Amino acid sequence: MSEANPNAGTPAAGAAAPPLLGTTAPTGAPAAGAPAAAAAPTGAPAAPAAADLRDWLPEEYRNDAAFKDFKDPAGLAKSYKHASSLVGLDKGAVLRLPADGDEAAMAEVFNRLGRPETPDKYEFPKLPGALIDGVEPAAREGFHKLGLSAKQAAGVMELYGGQITAAEQARVQRGDQLEQSVVSDLKREWGDTFEDKVHAANRAIAELGGNDLGRLFETTVMPDGTRMGQHPLLIRAFAAMGARLAEPADLRGGGGAGNGGTGPMTPDQAEGEIKALRTDTAFHDARRDPKHVDHARNTGIWARLNQAAAAGRAMVQ
Repeated sequence: MSEANPNAGTPAAGAAAPPLLGTTAPTGAPAAGAPAAAAAPTGAPAAPAAADLRDWLPEEYRNDAAFKDFKDPAGLAKSYKHASSLVGLDKGAVLRLPADGDEAAMAEVFNRLGRPETPDKYEFPKLPGALIDGVEPAAREGFHKLGLSAKQAAGVMELYGGQITAAEQARVQRGDQLEQSVVSDLKREWGDTFEDKVHAANRAIAELGGNDLGRLFETTVMPDGTRMGQHPLLIRAFAAMGARLAEPADLRGGGGAGNGGTGPMTPDQAEGEIKALRTDTAFHDARRDPKHVDHARNTGIWARLNQAAAAGRAMVQ
């Protein structure tokens, strides 16, 4: 029996030893022939305590409540700079807001911020008086109660006046446009008789209401910015009344007193009508113009008035 070869099972020189399970050993596995790693003790040590976020502070200040809100040196430096800017500051220049409900203390704050001593001390810029009647007294009282300074109150009133003025200018402009539109529409509707009808309307206003009624139509402004005297319905109505008033009394239902108001007019009544029509240029222009729409009517009225004025009297031309 031969002796065992001590080199049996040993790879030849230069040949790699075959792996046990594969071509590579598992990651972290000990190399072949290396001693196994010692097992971890069953009682693992506790995790280290979290670092103190304020460890940048000296230890004696870390638990001081004065530093509890500071997270880093930058925050501390910012706070120190702000505090140092107040050193030596006049206490009168520092305002402390009082607790809610302390009206007396709050009034003192308002006074120090520039509120006048009394409401009548406010000075307002010149405003369009016709637009703010009664506003200033109420504004003075309200501003003082709210604690507005003199400068703030003046600024508010200036802004208010500017807005009111702008709104009024816009209203007037809109009214002018509407009035121009009314004139254009009536000219289209009445054509060449436009001037005559407007004259008749004003004659009716003068006869029925006089100057007072005329001023009312001229100065009263409607909500849309137009004047009452420019309202198309009123213009048409008074134009019709003016045409009716231009007719002799016997044509419009009047007449002599002796006939219960239904008979022919007396000579005196006819003379009165003639006198009233002498200054009516529109009436006579239409009477003398054969092409005018009222030519025939006015010619007939003038003829009947002259006939009634006096028998045998020459007709006025």
